[in-house]
Amino acid sequence: MDALNPFDDPTQVLLILRNTRGQCSLWPEAMAVPTGWEPVFGPAPRVACDDWLASHWRDIRPVVSLPS
Repeated sequence: MDALNPFDDPTQVLLILRNTRGQCSLWPEAMAVPTGWEPVFGPAPRVACDDWLASHWRDIRPVVSLPS
């Protein structure tokens, strides 16, 4: 049997991570945060994370540096 992708589970509790270039990623709460990323929202249901991304991350291009 194939392992399920945690992102395919609509009830998954997620974090939103951000890297030093300002890029964001959804990440399962139960998994360790990878080096170079830090949580900026959550843990929360997928719907809340999607809403946060829609209002806080409008440009997917990397930035040179994050605003202070």
